[in-house]
Amino acid sequence: MTNYSLQLQTLTLRNAAGTSVNVVSTNQGAREYIHLNGGLEPLLTVTVPQDTYTSAAATVTWPAFTYIYISNAEGPGTIDINTDGVSGGVPPTLNVTSPIAIEGTAMGLVLNMDVSQSAQFTGNGSTNFSITPTFDLTPITIAAAPTSIQNGQINEVFGQAIAVSASGFTLQPPWATNITFPVTTNSSTVYQGISNASQLTAGALMNTDLVMQQDGSLLATRVSVPDASAKDASIGPLLETIPADNYVNDYGRLDIGADFPPPGEITGVSAWPFSTTSATVFQIDPQFQTPTGLPFTPSFNASNTASGQNVATGTTALSLQANYSIASSVTLEPQTVNGVIESVSTSGSFTQYDVSLAPYDLLTILNGGFSSVQMYTGSATTNLTTTTPASGMPLRCTGMLFNDNGTLRMVCQQLNDGVAE
Repeated sequence: MTNYSLQLQTLTLRNAAGTSVNVVSTNQGAREYIHLNGGLEPLLTVTVPQDTYTSAAATVTWPAFTYIYISNAEGPGTIDINTDGVSGGVPPTLNVTSPIAIEGTAMGLVLNMDVSQSAQFTGNGSTNFSITPTFDLTPITIAAAPTSIQNGQINEVFGQAIAVSASGFTLQPPWATNITFPVTTNSSTVYQGISNASQLTAGALMNTDLVMQQDGSLLATRVSVPDASAKDASIGPLLETIPADNYVNDYGRLDIGADFPPPGEITGVSAWPFSTTSATVFQIDPQFQTPTGLPFTPSFNASNTASGQNVATGTTALSLQANYSIASSVTLEPQTVNGVIESVSTSGSFTQYDVSLAPYDLLTILNGGFSSVQMYTGSATTNLTTTTPASGMPLRCTGMLFNDNGTLRMVCQQLNDGVAE
């Protein structure tokens, strides 16, 4: 499953007396959830009366999920994409496992999708499916200086700067043209791909790390603009790269830029083909700094891509017609990989986890020979696992994934408890 989107229409909290308070009362756009996988994105900031709330309810519309598979319909290895969904509204399941106490000046609520419970389907290309969006709603306390998603840090938020000022910028996310987030910056904000705040211009495509402030605002701690020339960018798993034909194709799980059509209802997201030229830059997002002592040399170019890697393909002129758009850049971006630990070892100053992939993992489906990933964690890795990872346990790693001469290796930025296959 490669894409799961829906439109959140309303969200209410109820206290023990049955009194309801609106948290969401307007359509929040066609948000996509699969790309998060252990991460967070901002939804909205609202004022809610202090109280203890014991239950919640929501309404959603147009839930749809997409999966990629090999059909061989037009020859061996043919990639097919299927989307199933429901028009109109569907009653979601919203779990509040313990009372939510709204208190203090500001706090966070996390709407966490349980994907395995949210969609079931039988057979590739089949319309035999059921769809029940299922969420857990949990509170988080915002730290004075957030350090992880557990206390107010939000990493890897993609979007476009639609306005820039001396104090920050207005960020428009990929999923809705009517949703924007005011973001502040300060002297500690790190800029990557551009030298400083003065080079950030309206229209820039970026990914940024944010922290929630105790007044409810968002502060950017990092702003990355990998391709300052790009007007549009398609972000998602790489389906194929054919250097001899000067061609790349990615699945646009997130599309940034005004030239893309608005997120569709049920139709899913398209695979976007791009032509490459000698001027196309293959690069690693500038946020990645190679750790000292890593037991391999990370690289990403037209000859060592792996289908299933998460990339942002930028273009200065998007074509939605028969002609392919010319890619100005293909940028390797972080992604999350889940699997079962086969072994744990030490490699220099890094812990190495050899992790086997599920047979339905996109990396395995698209590449055939890839069945495992070597994951490396070090002092810069944020460890959010609840128990010490050991052989036989599922593990999720978020980081940069590299194809090192036929071996998949991942430098982990964050570790989470894995999900059983």
